[in-house]
Formats: sequence, C-alpha cells, structure tokens
Amino acid sequence: MSDFLSWDQDIDLDLLLGEYTEYDPEPSDSDEECYIAKKKKSEPVPDTCIKPSYSCPVCKKTLKTISGFRGHVQKQHGQNLRASDHRTHADSKLPSTVRDALTESLFAEIFPTALQSSLSNIANDPFTINDSITDICKFVSNSAVVQDILLKYFQPIFVETTSNISSSCDKEQMFRRLHISRVKPELANTFHSHCPSYSLNCTNLFLQMVHEDIVGEIFKVQTMTAVQKSTSNQEKLTENDQNILYYIAGYTIRALQKRYTRYSTKKLSVINKFTDNSSGVNFVKQYDKWYKTQDRGGLQKPSDSLFLLIRELETIIRKTVEPSYSASTLLIDPLKETMMEGFMVKHYCDILMQGETADIVSAITEDIIHLFLTIRGFAVTRIERNKLTKKAKSQPSSSLRQALKEKSLNC
Repeated sequence: MSDFLSWDQDIDLDLLLGEYTEYDPEPSDSDEECYIAKKKKSEPVPDTCIKPSYSCPVCKKTLKTISGFRGHVQKQHGQNLRASDHRTHADSKLPSTVRDALTESLFAEIFPTALQSSLSNIANDPFTINDSITDICKFVSNSAVVQDILLKYFQPIFVETTSNISSSCDKEQMFRRLHISRVKPELANTFHSHCPSYSLNCTNLFLQMVHEDIVGEIFKVQTMTAVQKSTSNQEKLTENDQNILYYIAGYTIRALQKRYTRYSTKKLSVINKFTDNSSGVNFVKQYDKWYKTQDRGGLQKPSDSLFLLIRELETIIRKTVEPSYSASTLLIDPLKETMMEGFMVKHYCDILMQGETADIVSAITEDIIHLFLTIRGFAVTRIERNKLTKKAKSQPSSSLRQALKEKSLNC
C-alpha cells in the first residue's frame, strides 16, 4: 500500500489507482489485520508499497498496525505513544499527529457547568443526611472565588497536553493524579479558610463527594460540547455530500464483512451489528437517496451511529487536508492516527461497539478509517486527474500542423 492518499506527477497513475482500489486483507501474527495491495507474483514490490511496521521503543517488538502498537504499549508498558513516531519503514519521516486533548481553555469553559451539576447532584442526593453539606453546596454555587479555587485545583488533573482522556490509558493516568491530589490536605485547608463557619470534617466530606461526582460530570459536559461542535461542522456538508457518505457507510459494512468472513468470526459478529434492521424512521433515512437508487437487494443499510462516524471522518479530512495537495499533507499514517485520536471518533466507536474489548474496538476502528481513506484517496485522484486532462486540452499544441494553421490565420 502506498503511503500517499493522493498522487503526484512522478507516480504512475494506473499503479496508484490499483493500490487504492484493489486490496487483499491478510491476517497478521498478532491478529491485527492490515490491507495489502494486490501485486503479480512476478513483479517486484516497490519500496513505496511495502506495508510499514511499528517498533516498540521499550521491548523492540514489531507491530504491523497502529491499533496493535497502541494496544501493546498501553497494556504491556502503561504508556500512550504515537505509532507514527515509531514507524520502522525506511524513508518514513512522518509529521507528528496532534492529539485531541482537553485544553486549558476548553476545561475552563466546561468546568463551571460541570461543577454546578455536581453540586446539584450532591445537594439532592437522598443519602446526604448532613444539612451542612447542602449548605456548603449552596455557598460554593454562589461564590465565584471558591469556584475559581476549585477550577485551578482540578485543571492540572484533567488537562495534560500529551494525553487524551477519551483513551483508557490516559483515563487511568488521570484517575491516578486525582487520587494523589485527593489525599493531600492543601485543598481542604484552603477551602476551609474561605468558609470557616463549617467544620473541617464537613468540608473534607464535601470535597470527597465532589471528587467522586465531578469526573462523570466533566466527561458528560465535554461530550455535549464536542457533539455541538461536531454538529455545527456538519452544516458545511451539503445534502449531496451526506447522501454519498451514507452510501459509503453501507459499503464499509459490506467490505469489512467480506474481509472478516475469511479469518475473524469475532470481528464479523461485531460488524454485523452496524446495520440498521429497525422498521422505524430515524434522521438518517433522509440521506438514503443513493441507497435506494443503487440497491438491487444486496446493499447494506448502515445504522445512524456508523453514518455519524463516517461523517465525522469526512469532517476531519476537510479540516486537516486542504488543496493544494502535496505529498507531505496526504500521508495516510498521520491522517489515520489523527482520526483515531479524535474525541468524537472514539465517542461514536464506543457507541457502535459497546461492551467489546479495547483491542477489538481499536482494530475495527483502524480498519474503518483505512477503508475510508482508501475511498477518499480514489476520489481525490480522480478529481486531480480530470483537472490535468482539462489543462492538457486547453494548452496549444506544439505540432507543426497546428503551428502552420495558426500562421495562415494570422496572415
């Protein structure tokens, strides 16, 4: 498989089209399958078509896929590393991907809402029989100074530039930081100095309850904010774009079913759940124009969550890659890892594959993204090829006959 999503003029176009539209899946030793370009046995495989691998910096083990590498370093070494930074393929200096991390500005935006929800939960908890706790909740709700203290306290726990709390490994690190800070007396002493009318035992109990409740509320508000932002980004997509993405989502199910049928019954059972078998009407039915036009009884109807996932991938592509295209901006591996780091991508995949193990979710997510980039790459190639064809036709011919014609017209 070539490293490029699109093409440049030095690459043979027919060869590239073959690499992106003809692939044959092959299971790896670690059961992390990867797409392999079809090649004739008599033809040597160029270096640009060799499938890259990833080397673990700790134990030097070689993994074939991004999901395999990420799962290995998280489970075996407790680290969260970028696969593209440890790629072993020759001449593969890839640009670093940007993690979809929780920033300080975003945390400052969502924390007040999360704190108010947490205070309401604590005050209305039927097991909270201490009236002082309810009074403290009201006091904090009306005190901007105390809220700012809590903001500055929780911010370094949740905000880490090198982590993404949507991943299981980073969540474990976050909970570890939360526990370390929880047992320290600094917050209780500072908090008690601003509300001395309450006993130290009451303030300690209140802060412990906040520690337990605030985590879920921050995740909830972060998800709501990300969904709203994603929804606003979808407005840039036309109705025709979404009709096409709905068709691609159905094709993704069929392509992965054919692939997993050959060697992975577990993944096949997961991908079979991505179809929409309900008789009811949901919002994605408005985008089934192509599905109805092309269907002859064998097309797969995608579920709403899969459609939202494919639509989110398209949004990420449009934000990440913009014309004019170049070899450095169209490398597949960084694009794939950027998508896998996306908060909403993880959100929709968790909904689609709820209850599945992390390695299965990661592997299937990578396969979906790879297939989407393959389809997207073919489309980009076709558009750019048509532009070149029109440009060539518009240029004047340098033949002798044409030169003579132009000369006779000028006389």
